[in-house]
Amino acid sequence: MGGVVTESLHLTLLGGWDLTGADRAPMPVSQQTQRLVALVALSRRPSREYVAGTLWPEESEHHAHSSLRTLLFRLRRRDELGGLLSITESSIALAREVTVDVDQVAACASALVAGRTCASTPDPMSLLTQGDLLPGWYDDWVHPQRERLRQLRLHALEAVAEGCRDQGRPAEALDAALAAVHIEPLRESSNRVVVGVHLQEGNVVEALRHYHYFERLLHDELRIPPTTLMTDLVRPFLATGGRRSHAALTPA
Repeated sequence: MGGVVTESLHLTLLGGWDLTGADRAPMPVSQQTQRLVALVALSRRPSREYVAGTLWPEESEHHAHSSLRTLLFRLRRRDELGGLLSITESSIALAREVTVDVDQVAACASALVAGRTCASTPDPMSLLTQGDLLPGWYDDWVHPQRERLRQLRLHALEAVAEGCRDQGRPAEALDAALAAVHIEPLRESSNRVVVGVHLQEGNVVEALRHYHYFERLLHDELRIPPTTLMTDLVRPFLATGGRRSHAALTPA
């Protein structure tokens, strides 16, 4: 199936699977086809052998290839996807004109981590704070892709937070850092940025409150303390003998 895409198609994989045309109207697609398209989109141009073995892992190689051929035949016959896929004898890919939200987020995040601006939008936070990849999908091939994107987004949010902090924009720094904490509450590097920005603003009580919240969370979940990198930030303000130092919390 290598038909020409007659309209601009956009594939959404963050927050759930969705395929829309130029009019933004959703295009109904079977669940089996959704998995085929998602796998192809996340794997770039996978071989037919990889697609068959991944989508039908319980079947023999012969039966997996037969199942893939049957699915592709049905798609050709119904023209279900209007040329969304480009299929050769050896591989399957999305048509060149199709846009994918995961690609847009990954490109933006990679640019921010490298210290560049996000060219696709003036508001990178709107991309970086979208939903998880294919929530509710438990296929083995989804998890590493989900984790890869999650880590990339976390690093990008931290890069935004640190950049805003260094430029004297604490509100935006906190927004980005707290967005990272929302994605992964146990991630210390994001929580350190939150504490550091509060201290930079002179909000010692806010910094201590967040530090102790994170300290309790780590203890409850993992039975471990924060690292010295985290503790050193607030050490001058921590309690002595179980009580906070009044002198440390009193402005000079």
